[in-house]
Amino acid sequence: MSCLRLSCRMVSLTSRNTSRMFSVLMAVVKWW
Repeated sequence: MSCLRLSCRMVSLTSRNTSRMFSVLMAVVKWW
């Protein structure tokens, strides 16, 4: 149960980082 919760937290953290990176990438594309 705790392991599942940990994986859930890791997934949410990764998705957040991915969305941030994606937004930065889109900003760079718009800048170009």
